[in-house]
Amino acid sequence: MEIKLVKVAVLLTVIVVFTVSPKVAAQKGSSADEVLTNEKVLTMVKASLPASIIINKIRTTKTSFNTSTEELIRLQQAHVPTEIINTMDLRLRHQAAAVRATSKS
Repeated sequence: MEIKLVKVAVLLTVIVVFTVSPKVAAQKGSSADEVLTNEKVLTMVKASLPASIIINKIRTTKTSFNTSTEELIRLQQAHVPTEIINTMDLRLRHQAAAVRATSKS
C-alpha cells in the first residue's frame, strides 16, 4: 500500500513539474525588463508576425526606438509595414511628451 502511495506521489510531482515549468519559462520570456528596439521589430517582421501583434507589442512594452531619417529609410527598405513604423514614431513621441511633463512637475 505504501509503495502505491509513493508511486502516486511521484506521478503527481512529475505532472506538476511539467505543467508549471512551461508557464514559468513563458513568464521569464515576457520580462518586464524587456526593451523593444528597432532591431527587435525587424526580427519580428522578418519572422512574419502579423502587424497587429507587433503593434500591440510596441504599445505594451518599454521601447527605445531610433526614428532618425536614416533609420526610417532602413525600416522601409526592410519592408516594415507603414503602420508599424507610424506606431513606433507615435510611441517615441508619447514617451518624449511624458518625460517633458514629468520634468515640468
